[in-house]
Amino acid sequence: MISTKLLKKIASQIKYGKIKKNFMDKFTTEKRSEIMSKIKGKDTKIEFILRRALFKAWLRWYRIQKRVHWIRPDIIYIWKKVAIFMDWCFWHWCPQCFKAPESNKEYWWPKIETNINRDIKNTLLLKSEWWTVLRFWEHEVKRDLEGVVGRIKKILG
Repeated sequence: MISTKLLKKIASQIKYGKIKKNFMDKFTTEKRSEIMSKIKGKDTKIEFILRRALFKAWLRWYRIQKRVHWIRPDIIYIWKKVAIFMDWCFWHWCPQCFKAPESNKEYWWPKIETNINRDIKNTLLLKSEWWTVLRFWEHEVKRDLEGVVGRIKKILG
């Protein structure tokens, strides 16, 4: 689970340039653009995996992409004020998995930094209104689905 403290630390690492530089783009600019245009913002594979697991665990009373102010959590339990976000390791700078892009840095760094700052802002806003905010990395959902469902189940009581 991602804490606000960790998100702030990651934002600081971006700001001061402490990054892993071991990623090289294998595709042309046109091919990379085509690939990136196909990335979905909702109903992603990890969202389906987690929703299926929650359904099997009888945690079925959730809403998908339900708006709270301008924020759209991936899964929301309105009756318990629980908002769940599933953050992709690349787009949200996972400290374990993130590999910094070598090409087009002027584009990527501001974009990723904006994502992280938005995550911090949204988390703090929801918490200020007494929401419980759960953030899970893509790799957590893929590698430890039972643990993720267990943490959600524990919060929901």
